[in-house]
Amino acid sequence: MNIIVEKEYSVLNKQYLINLNSHKTKNVNQLNIVCDALQIEKIKSIKEYFSFYSEINCNENYSMFMSYKNKKDYMDYFKNKIKTVQKYNNDYFEKVYIHRKDLLSKLKPVDNCDMPVYSHSSATGRSKIIKGTNFMTMKKEKRKKLSYNNNQMFEIDFNSCEPYFYLLANDKIDSSVVDVYSEIQDKLNIANKTRKQLKNAIISVLYGAQFNTVKRLSNFSKVEYSNLLNFLDITNFLAKLKTSIYNDGCIYNFYNRPVIVTSERLAVNYWVQSSVADFCYLSFGRFINDNKINFHAIIHDAIICSSNKNIANQIKNIKYLQCPVSNFKIPVSFLTF
Repeated sequence: MNIIVEKEYSVLNKQYLINLNSHKTKNVNQLNIVCDALQIEKIKSIKEYFSFYSEINCNENYSMFMSYKNKKDYMDYFKNKIKTVQKYNNDYFEKVYIHRKDLLSKLKPVDNCDMPVYSHSSATGRSKIIKGTNFMTMKKEKRKKLSYNNNQMFEIDFNSCEPYFYLLANDKIDSSVVDVYSEIQDKLNIANKTRKQLKNAIISVLYGAQFNTVKRLSNFSKVEYSNLLNFLDITNFLAKLKTSIYNDGCIYNFYNRPVIVTSERLAVNYWVQSSVADFCYLSFGRFINDNKINFHAIIHDAIICSSNKNIANQIKNIKYLQCPVSNFKIPVSFLTF
């Protein structure tokens, strides 16, 4: 990839191109988007690297103040940082990550609330609200009182999104399944368990819980636990992720997003959460684009929207939302306020 080095990163005091004979070109600020997404230290400008320049009024003409050693130190730092970021920079950021910003550009603030500002720099890529009205921590009772220009407010929520996505991605179920927990219960002949016990067992095994934990949470027998573990095929899936960590220093989610994992035991969890975060943005993005509705907030695997009542009545009959990249579709619930 060719790199445009903007003036603030240039010891030459002018923008220049590092031509690597690639058909793709990015500037340093674009590479810093990768750093932010992956929670690695961004590439510092000269002013940031040499903090004393912030105390000098030099109109950013740093080169006239820099010694040969300063320039060499910064260039060594710059080359090493570029090499590190290049390792993680792949087509995910042009083909998938960009759709997050596209969806969020359509946000409209609800009445008497500030527009939420999102960050995507969590370890797994799940977004969080860092400024404005925090709908993620808002109690349901308060959300039910939200309004927007006398429209019908509603929330759309994916059902069992994380286990559903994992099972679809690993060809364990197909998209016609309505209830993922009942489907697994029937497939494995698991009897005398409440829905809560089933849910706890499946989520726990999916994220690496051992038999004693699942037995305590869900009253599973050793046989039931083994059957569930074999069905989910966690051991083989984790082995593939470990190979990726060993070879590349990270794992890649379903959409090819690099995810830096601090512990191998978190690998499956991070893969699922990261993949689902992208799935939700892509699916909700298509839904917003295809319907005449107002988009107000995304809350992980749910969105808050509004529309006139006629459109809301049509939308509430939607059973699934579909991702345009994976073509996976997952059932949704519709709730009006």
